[in-house]
Amino acid sequence: VKWWLKTTSVRRVLCLPYLPADPIVGLTVKELFNVPLCTYIMDDKNVCTNGIPDSLMEELLTQSDLRLVISPEMREAYEKKYGLKFYLLPPLVSDELLRRSPSHQLNGVKPRRCVLIGNIWGQRWLDLLRKTFRNSGFQVDWYCNQKNPRALSFDRADLERDGIRLLDPISEDDLPATLSHYAYAIVPSDT
Repeated sequence: VKWWLKTTSVRRVLCLPYLPADPIVGLTVKELFNVPLCTYIMDDKNVCTNGIPDSLMEELLTQSDLRLVISPEMREAYEKKYGLKFYLLPPLVSDELLRRSPSHQLNGVKPRRCVLIGNIWGQRWLDLLRKTFRNSGFQVDWYCNQKNPRALSFDRADLERDGIRLLDPISEDDLPATLSHYAYAIVPSDT
């Protein structure tokens, strides 16, 4: 970390703990440069999952000058577990990506085809999604941010027979126009 940041003027640290290395790097930068540390938990990798060990998460959170989470439920869970104050900051969307008036142009929209918004975090999630849509008559277009997600095991043809079509990633700038071609979206959020 010292080598990577040797020519950088660091004024603050924002740590989004996803992998165990993230808290280590955040804490190291805070210590090396004596700067404020903000921890922003966007993906739970500690309370409901075992991604980051309790001792490491506790050190990160107690050393943080500001602790943010994306939802009231996450705030409640982390405050209960660690006895520390967390503040709510939902993920934000750039203003230029927002439409201010509803779109009534649903010409050509297939009512039984939807788009998946969000992430498939593991094989269990993909298996649940496949089971849900298999033989339902509904279809899902999945614009995955990875062309071939390495953490997931599936055959593309089998996936498509289950009603899920894996498509190439699209840029965030193209996302609003793409989403407007669907009658609805699904957001995987666990069981």
